[in-house]
Amino acid sequence: MAGALHTDPDQIDTYIPRNFDTQGVKLAAISQKLAYMKIMNKTNLEYKRATLTLLNITRFAVETITSNLETDEEHSGK
Repeated sequence: MAGALHTDPDQIDTYIPRNFDTQGVKLAAISQKLAYMKIMNKTNLEYKRATLTLLNITRFAVETITSNLETDEEHSGK
């Protein structure tokens, strides 16, 4: 029988080889700042025109409320 009419549960092998068991990360070996910098150095984003337009609308809305115009350079970490 198959599907919903199947009366006995399938036996599933849940064995995970030791080299694939990746639970947890050794966070003591890396700081959040270092991880962020590595990610940002490897990330090359190409934004679509619509995305840039929406970001600018948001930027100017924030400026209207806070009197502070946010820029990409302020948050790039460079």
